[in-house]
Amino acid sequence: MFAYGQIEIVVEKVPFNTPKHDTIFIVGSFNNWNPLDHSYFLTPRADGSYYIKFNLEGSQIEYKFTRGSWSNVEGGNDGSPLANRILNKDKDGKAIDMVKIKSWEDLETYLIVLSSIPENTPKDASIYISGNFNNWLPADPRYKLGLIENGQFAISIHPQKDTLMYKFTRGNWESVESYSNGRAVPDRRVLLSQHPNRVIENKIENWKDLSIRYFDFFGLMLTVSIFLGFMILIIINSETTAQFRPNIFFSLFLLILILALSSKLLMRFGDLFSIMPKLILAQDFFILLLAPVLYLYIRKLIRPFSHVGIWTLWLFVPAFVQFLFYVPYLAQSDVEFSILVVNRKMDQFYIYLSLAAVFYNLAYLASIIKLINTRNIGLSDNQSYEDYEGSISYVNGLVVLLLIMIIIASVTLIVTAFGFFTPVNTTWFTLIGTDILWVVFSSYALLIVYFMIGYPHLFKQEWQKNHTKSQSTQKIVSKELKNELVELMKVSKPYLSPKLTLSELAELLKTSTHDLSYAINEGYGMNFFDFVNIYRIEEFKSKVSDPVYKNHTFLAIAFESGFSSKTTFNRAFKKTTGLTPREYQNQQENTI
Repeated sequence: MFAYGQIEIVVEKVPFNTPKHDTIFIVGSFNNWNPLDHSYFLTPRADGSYYIKFNLEGSQIEYKFTRGSWSNVEGGNDGSPLANRILNKDKDGKAIDMVKIKSWEDLETYLIVLSSIPENTPKDASIYISGNFNNWLPADPRYKLGLIENGQFAISIHPQKDTLMYKFTRGNWESVESYSNGRAVPDRRVLLSQHPNRVIENKIENWKDLSIRYFDFFGLMLTVSIFLGFMILIIINSETTAQFRPNIFFSLFLLILILALSSKLLMRFGDLFSIMPKLILAQDFFILLLAPVLYLYIRKLIRPFSHVGIWTLWLFVPAFVQFLFYVPYLAQSDVEFSILVVNRKMDQFYIYLSLAAVFYNLAYLASIIKLINTRNIGLSDNQSYEDYEGSISYVNGLVVLLLIMIIIASVTLIVTAFGFFTPVNTTWFTLIGTDILWVVFSSYALLIVYFMIGYPHLFKQEWQKNHTKSQSTQKIVSKELKNELVELMKVSKPYLSPKLTLSELAELLKTSTHDLSYAINEGYGMNFFDFVNIYRIEEFKSKVSDPVYKNHTFLAIAFESGFSSKTTFNRAFKKTTGLTPREYQNQQENTI
């Protein structure tokens, strides 16, 4: 026979919906199963746990927990009745039990009401609720809604978490609820603490399989961009352009664009998730591949003959590390991976990945801008200032799209993280932000097509590699050429020709383009086009102050000074003088 011994019971965790001011009692064979025995109440601790110590005779006790009555007794995982707990004493008559209360029978039932369904719902259709309480099974017979009054449907469920996540289906994911335009709705999220009456009302707009497809700009944009990207890839690898050195990295850039957009489009319209769920991972790799490939392409575009060595492989290490992180997911079965995605178990991983990607792409953006600012865009000898301006605009366009993507990704990430770590539902904003990000990404194809038509030299120009000379010889040539160059510019005014090229000017001076380019770069600290534009601007200033041109517009005078367009003139004037043409005129009038 066992003597009196100390019993210690610790409740490590109670259900999330336990009322803060309720008292928890232990009830059992030792107190005649009295649910409101104040001799056996548990003491709360600061860490959220509860405990009680008391002395009992006997070798075994049976017990349960209540909140003061049998209607407030503890329950099982789903709120169902729970068998008595059993605790055995040790040989010294003592016993310690560390337990968790899974639920309260009176607090676990929530009524999910479906007050409205689409008119085209089949009359004999069964409607199910699927969510984080049943592992997202779309046709779980335990969660089939029943028909109640006024044509409404309802079901009672026992959530295990404070946040309830769910969707309605007609038995499979093909017939899941959708928006009126047929697009899938995000998971419904309900914070149970905000529903004290434990009734949650819902309405279904449409069913995915019964919806009428409306015009989808997003899908059209992706489709057009994929087609254009594929056509561009074929064109730039044709016989006439394949030898153009930057096109190696340009082709890689296009491949990333095509594959990423294709995977996104397939997952959106092909409904392949149920067949090939891991395909969803393919669209993620562009976030760490785009920036380094874009950097290499722009670097090669600026200097086609610059050396690209084995060091470039280090630029792809982050993408390889990303792949290593994905290996455990790829090793899972399709069913396991689908459950992981549907249950949103990867959300936190995506948040951290996106955060790393934002800073990673920002670093590359800074490197590209630095590269552009420190290196002039290389052109062949027979290209004009218009070609030069087009090259600058093209590179700037590539950079601006990357900047816009980073901004959109940053804002979307902040809102998504806020929704993940708080009860606020930000799913809709995340979907919109993600779609906008993909639209901007797909815009690369449209940008490239525009410049391929207007500035074909960017994709097929065969540049000649300059022959090197000794430093001493170059200095002598540069000094001799400077005097001849200045004399030619003053007397013959070749700059008045809008299409003047480096090779044409070198021919007038009877020298090589390399020597002339060196003379301008080293002697005046600028490139050929900036040098020529200085003379054109001085010509413009001279004509503006000449009474003969009093009735001429600024644009007309600019054209007569050698400029080919208003944009080129305004940009060159501002760059050289720091003033707009109108500001310059006002300044001159004020000095008179």
